[in-house]
Amino acid sequence: MVRNAVKPLSPRELRFHVADCVRLCRFAGLLARSFSRTTDLLYLSRRRRSMTLATGMKWDLLPPLTVRSA
Repeated sequence: MVRNAVKPLSPRELRFHVADCVRLCRFAGLLARSFSRTTDLLYLSRRRRSMTLATGMKWDLLPPLTVRSA
């Protein structure tokens, strides 16, 4: 029976893998942020008065305030 052994990483290899994970997490955060709406503080400050449920649903369908170009 063959067992798969886990090769221990040297400190140098570990630093490279951790750096790659940090880069990936930062990219994922930027990507998630680019698809989300503005923060709640900006969202609430744009709303001057309270809204009805129907108006709030229409408001949520508006496009985000970010501009993207390819």
